[in-house]
Amino acid sequence: MFVPLALASCLVAPAPRPTLSGPELTYGSPDGRLLIHYTLQGGDALSVTDDTDPANGVPDQLDWVVEGIARVHQAFVVEDGWPAPISDEGAGGDDRLDVYIRNIDINGYAHTETTPLGNTAAWVELDPANARLLGKVVFESIAGHEYHHVLQFRLYTGGGAWIYEASATYAQYLLFTEDLLVRLARDALWVIRLGNANAALSAAGDPYEFEYAGMVWAKYLIERGGGDRKLLLYLWRAMGFYGDWVAGHDSFVKANLGMADVDAAAADFAVWNWFACGNDDGRHYSKDKLPCGVATNVPFADVGTLPETGTSPTLGALGSAYVAVRPDCASGALGVTVRPTRPTRFELVGVGAGAPATTVVDAPADADTVIPLDGWNRFAKVVLVGTNLGAGGGTFAWSASASGVYATPDPLPPAKQVMVAPATLALDEGASATVAATADFGTCEDGRDVTQVATWQSSDERGAKVLAGRVTAVGPGTTDVRAFLGQTGSNAVRVVVTSNEGCDLHHAANGGGWVVILCIWLSIWMLARLVFRRN
Repeated sequence: MFVPLALASCLVAPAPRPTLSGPELTYGSPDGRLLIHYTLQGGDALSVTDDTDPANGVPDQLDWVVEGIARVHQAFVVEDGWPAPISDEGAGGDDRLDVYIRNIDINGYAHTETTPLGNTAAWVELDPANARLLGKVVFESIAGHEYHHVLQFRLYTGGGAWIYEASATYAQYLLFTEDLLVRLARDALWVIRLGNANAALSAAGDPYEFEYAGMVWAKYLIERGGGDRKLLLYLWRAMGFYGDWVAGHDSFVKANLGMADVDAAAADFAVWNWFACGNDDGRHYSKDKLPCGVATNVPFADVGTLPETGTSPTLGALGSAYVAVRPDCASGALGVTVRPTRPTRFELVGVGAGAPATTVVDAPADADTVIPLDGWNRFAKVVLVGTNLGAGGGTFAWSASASGVYATPDPLPPAKQVMVAPATLALDEGASATVAATADFGTCEDGRDVTQVATWQSSDERGAKVLAGRVTAVGPGTTDVRAFLGQTGSNAVRVVVTSNEGCDLHHAANGGGWVVILCIWLSIWMLARLVFRRN
């Protein structure tokens, strides 16, 4: 697991500028934004022989710092409008952003400092060991991650580590995707985030530096809000305006997601996470930005026989747990009773039959709340998602039972697959035969006969026509017929039509022995006439 690629930590608290292990050298980036400090001696030393990509007389690590930061600057400052880093008023040598390359205990840090004029500036330090060990793109991504922290500091410096790392890691893995190690690290973070759904939204540290896995939260906010990357800037502006990450999130989700507050967004985030990776339904997270490289699912209690009861794991603040109930194809209604120890938002989500159907209930602490769902067997699965809205850890007890009698849903859910049999038909011209269509829906209706309700199509009606599964041979040749249920089409039935004009022994054989004899007599008679005419 390549989690260390994500550990480009930030320190919001001020720290003294470092002293390098040997004489300090500086390199000014060609774009005029950076002043990089390095040495060629001692434990922090770079090697002048590391100058191949590009070979320009400058150690590669310096070039890669410039390139990584430039990529993030272009995307977030130039394109999205984030404020550029503020001047440090000459600290470190001049007004440029200072980057120190030295041996440290982690990939990198970004530090804040207060300038003589009372402004909050920043500086960065990076460990060059990862450049040698993991290569150019990884090192560039770490530099870009730290630079994103510097941009964050221009807007807000009062939040916990989780939101800083969530945002910077999102930027890192959004922009630096061409390296396999970066993609593996990104996928490892998906596993961490989804596999620990019960952790508090703002959790940091263990398990496995959870704050970096918060990149999924940043991804959710952007994609839930329509996909514009500038939404991340709006979030940071809101947090800076209110001086509080909760109030900033409340304002942001009201304006951009149409939700009441961060509690509502966190509960919706939990539902989205059910549909991430292995349960993807094509309606939630986009595949072209931070996709899942592994078939990961959130952990859940799997209920196959009713009635059943259980208790959730401990949920941190805005953490979630899941109970999945499989259909019994016999009952008409599902009833779920919940009893949380903290105020909890529950969503009962029917999945697998088109767009998810959701029932939302806010349940008070230490009281039973019943959540019913009629017609629950029309879904492939029903998932109870509980999100802790309390400030501390909590659990919820649940019980699920069924009642009533199953009824076929009307209309049917969207079909996943349509099958037609037989695969081939051989017909004489003018003859007809019946083919049958069945459909799978991923629900109790799998295998249902849809011959009469499907829409039928022929590839060439001069060869064969089809109506409600009845195929009529029109003219000689080969024609394909298919059945459609909504947008889902079936396999093709190959219809071979043979002409019945003239005396065809093949058709004659199909007609019986007397037809064969008649055809032979006709053939002899025609041959005899031809011979007698010539004589």
